[in-house]
Parts: sequence; C-alpha cells; structure tokens
Amino acid sequence: MHGIALGVVWMRGLLLSGCLSLLASLTWATEPVVRVGVLQYGTAHWELSHLQNQGYDRAQGFQLQLRSLANSAAGRLALMSGDVDWIVSDWLWALQRLQLGDDLVFIPFSSSVGELMVPADSSLQGLEDLRGIRLGVAGGPEGKGWQLLQQAARLQGLDLQRDAQVTFAAPPLLNQELRRGRVDAILTYWTFAAQLHAEGGYRAALAESDLVQSLGLGEALPMLGYIARRSAPGAQLALRQAFAQAVVQTKADLKTATAWSEIRPLLRAASPEIEAALIAGYQKGVPNTHLSGPEIAAIEGFWQALHVSEATSPHSGAQLNPGGVLSLEQIQRLFLWDEDK
Repeated sequence: MHGIALGVVWMRGLLLSGCLSLLASLTWATEPVVRVGVLQYGTAHWELSHLQNQGYDRAQGFQLQLRSLANSAAGRLALMSGDVDWIVSDWLWALQRLQLGDDLVFIPFSSSVGELMVPADSSLQGLEDLRGIRLGVAGGPEGKGWQLLQQAARLQGLDLQRDAQVTFAAPPLLNQELRRGRVDAILTYWTFAAQLHAEGGYRAALAESDLVQSLGLGEALPMLGYIARRSAPGAQLALRQAFAQAVVQTKADLKTATAWSEIRPLLRAASPEIEAALIAGYQKGVPNTHLSGPEIAAIEGFWQALHVSEATSPHSGAQLNPGGVLSLEQIQRLFLWDEDK
C-alpha cells in the first residue's frame, strides 16, 4: 500500500508538472512576436542576444525572434516585404522611404559612426585628398556613410562618383583589400575600423562624426536606429513601446563589463585589444531614447540640402524622388516612435 501511495503521489506530480509546462508553452505561444532582422557580425546581434538571454522580451510581454540577414540591402528588402518587423538602418534611408510614401518609425540605436581608414603612412589627410584615389565603401550607395561623404565632398567641389574610383563591398572584404593594398582608403563601419586600429598600421583620415558636424548635424546625433513600418504586426504602438523598454534595459546592462560574458563570442574579436575596443565603441554610442527638437530640425535642414544637391549633380546616381520634398512634420513623425498621431 505504501508503494501504491508513493506511485499516486509521483503520478500527480508528473501530471502537475506536465500541466504547468503546457500552460507555460500556451502562454509563450499567445505572446505577440517581434521579428528583428540582424547581421551576424552586427552590433544589434550582440544587443538583442543579451536581451533574449535575460528574458527582457518575456518580461515586457512579447517574444523576440531574430532573423539572420546576409547584408544591409537584404535587411531593407526583408523589412519592406514584411518578412521582419524591424531592422537596424540609418535615418537617411528611412527618409528616402518616407519620400516614397512609406510610414516608418525610428527608435535610436547608436551614435557610433564609421571612419575613413587609411594605412598609417598614407598622405591622405582630408576630403581634399580624395580626388583620384581607389576608395572602398562599406554597404551600398544608399548607406549613410556614403551619403554623408558625398555631401561633404560636394561642399569641397568634389564629385566622388566622377573624381574617385569607388567600389562598394562588405566590410570584412574591404579590410582585406586595404591590407593587401588594393584600395587606398576604405569608408567602413566603426566595428571594422576598430579592428584596424587595434591591429596597428592604420589610422582614421576622417571620422563620420567629422562629416556629420561639417554638415550642420550634432556630433552625438544617432545615425542608426531600429526601423519599422508602423503597420507591421510587431511594431504596433504597445509592442513598439515594450520593445523599446526592453532595449533600454539591455543597453543599461551592457554599460557594465560583466554583462558581456555570455555574448562575448559574438564579438569574434581576434585579440583582447580588439574586444576592448568593440565594447568601448558600443558603450560610447548608446544614445538617448528620443531625438531632441533641434536635432530633428537639423536633420530636416540637411535633408533638404541633400535633396537639392542630389537633384542637381549629374553624377550623383540619386535615389531620391524629385517630387517628394518632405515637410518638417513628416520628418518629426518618423522619430515620434512612441505615439501614433
């Protein structure tokens, strides 16, 4: 009888455990899903992996799903086709999409920016030295770095499409091309610039922050953000706010050294020096959750100037819609991610 009683207790415990597991799975299944496209080598992958590890998505009532992207162009395509709800991209691209009629939102992600890297013994010192060089550019012609560099160069009387030999490629390939001497300079993401700095033998001839300031934008202005279509299932207002809150918690964690232990392998750092540079670069770039009124006004002024110069340059390869000048109100709406007016 004693054995039977123990068996009954065990069976009850098993049934209770099964019911609790089923309840947990049903609860998980009913949580709304937020799909974010990330590059495997990107800083958003670090951030969102920590968010998942800590369960900040579940704490905010949603399930985060990460979708791997081959490159930035694939991410933009995935966003506009509805395969993902969010990607990390720059507000220049978002404004182009607004101009075409898309209704997007932008949550600031990072103010860390790329650099124009050259060998340490290069004579290249500034924009005026770009004429005639072999220039590698990370990403594609719609990327923020290229747009900023082109606009700054125009102010110096240079048309880089005409006056330089420009090649667009993935950041890892560009680093290799610079090491092999096949390009004179590369405009690349800050994470890949950090690797070259740590290796030694390379320096920054220009930082994108210099370009940003020269164009009348604040040095700490976040160029990159989490971008979504307002109509996306995982970007409805309540989910948008929950996602943003989870990201805020994550960024606060990653300002401390101990929080990096679980995601350290994602950095793929070849040395402790590179790892330290990557962590410091991420932490330095943590932005405010909202852009200020003056920052948005500066973006509006820059955008209108860019629109005019793109439309009038015969070599610009412009991606802009000539009939679609944006108003300040339209631009403000992009950055007002926590409301749906």
